[in-house]
Amino acid sequence: MSGSALSPWALIQEPSRYAAQVAIHANCSPELPHPHLLKCLREKPLEHLFSTPIIAPDFAFAFGPSVDGVVIDTGEPPAPSAPGVRKFLRKVRETGMVMDNRSHPRARPVRTAERIAAVAQSVHENPRTSTRHRAQQLNVSSTSLRRILHKDLGLFAYKLQLTQDTSILSMLFLPAGGENPHYNEFDSNSKPAKVEPQNAINILNSVLLRKPVVSKLSRYDLLLGVVKAEAYFAFNGEDVQYGIEADRRSKILRTFVRNTYSYHLSEILATIVNEYTDWERPVQHPINIRDETLEALSDAQYVAPVVHTADLHSAEHRNSYLYVFDYQTKFGDYPQVSRAGDIHGWKVQDFKAEH
Repeated sequence: MSGSALSPWALIQEPSRYAAQVAIHANCSPELPHPHLLKCLREKPLEHLFSTPIIAPDFAFAFGPSVDGVVIDTGEPPAPSAPGVRKFLRKVRETGMVMDNRSHPRARPVRTAERIAAVAQSVHENPRTSTRHRAQQLNVSSTSLRRILHKDLGLFAYKLQLTQDTSILSMLFLPAGGENPHYNEFDSNSKPAKVEPQNAINILNSVLLRKPVVSKLSRYDLLLGVVKAEAYFAFNGEDVQYGIEADRRSKILRTFVRNTYSYHLSEILATIVNEYTDWERPVQHPINIRDETLEALSDAQYVAPVVHTADLHSAEHRNSYLYVFDYQTKFGDYPQVSRAGDIHGWKVQDFKAEH
């Protein structure tokens, strides 16, 4: 009801920042190692932790689920240990599976295999390092490094894929599909790769839309629902009572776009205003502007993620059900938006009251 794991507010974007604020408020150094920091926080009264003055950004939350690598993982292979690297080298010596630049396999000297392993280790630990700087660190030429990145590692991964040796694949920091995730981070000009901003949309796409996660969803029948006025609480009392002007709408939508997306912010804002404005109306009344803004925010935060979830679920040939709850009680607490339908969080009360 009125929510989905794909909603932009479903995950906390910067949990470490809020954790540091709580630690400082509780007189625990945020620089402590995680086990010691957790021990310090657990010794503090719960009321003291809750009293931390934290202000979450608009259209987001300071506390909630986050990608912690335990409850919610990123799907990335764990960092290898030194024994893991040694196991990789031993496997290379035993099988001779490292390949050269040509299309047929040929055993490589152990020294070359160790160099390939060193490159893989370097990429795993510092994936954003430029090719030139990485070559200097490893004491190899840039040409040799590019050949290892684009040829040796890729061919080695393909060979392992054919033999289904996934344990070695994970040690080489490559996904089971045999594609190197760091290929696009190295170009011919040896420029540092662009770091993808970790906003809510990027995190959700990279974590929750993985095929194994979607396949788990298909085990169950699914019922999803929304109401007409999901984003009601984005407005203050004056907005609800009298409506909003165009400049107020721009401020609200600009804040939402800035806190949700990373690229093309001006284009996104202009598109929202254009799509959620009735241009056939000769006069843009504040009440109409409020309702249109309410609809835009409701669609972006609730409706679109719910529909996307339903699409993913129904694609797996399971029973998917989607409803829009548009009922309005006779004596509702929010008469100002009665024509917009029920508001977020109140359909459960309405179900109980009417049934």
